[in-house]
Amino acid sequence: MDFSTTEITRYKSFVIEANPPQQGKRAWGTFFVISRERSEGLNRRSFDDDANFSSRLDAVHHCFDFGRRIIDGKVDGLSVDDL
Repeated sequence: MDFSTTEITRYKSFVIEANPPQQGKRAWGTFFVISRERSEGLNRRSFDDDANFSSRLDAVHHCFDFGRRIIDGKVDGLSVDDL
């Protein structure tokens, strides 16, 4: 994965790093990492889904929105409470 193209945003006490993979000539998938710095170190977890987008920018926006929803506890079965 080419981390030079990673987009980063902060939300609450977390960092969301979006790096959507290209899946063909004009298709982008979803991949992002949510991390939180704690006294014992940096905790990270990666996430993805089946969503595809026609532009990298749309995929990055989806990663950030999806990450915020996970942080807010609005996605069933996904949590960052233990980070």
